[in-house]
Amino acid sequence: RGALLDLIAGILMDRYVICEYIGGVGDGSATILDLSTQDALLEELTDKYSPGRARLRSWSGRLDREVGLEDLDRDEPA
Repeated sequence: RGALLDLIAGILMDRYVICEYIGGVGDGSATILDLSTQDALLEELTDKYSPGRARLRSWSGRLDREVGLEDLDRDEPA
């Protein structure tokens, strides 16, 4: 029960986001990403099944954006 409450709190605080692949073979596939994990976004974008671009969707909408490897090279925040 505590783990479920932690998950819900993490979603509401934008700790967890939906990461949807854009383009490539996995277009439209999605996963949940824990942004408190260092390099989580980098690992997701460099996964062998990732097209290298993704759309992030957060509960509040504050973190909603499209991101690619080129964005991470510019040191933009996850």
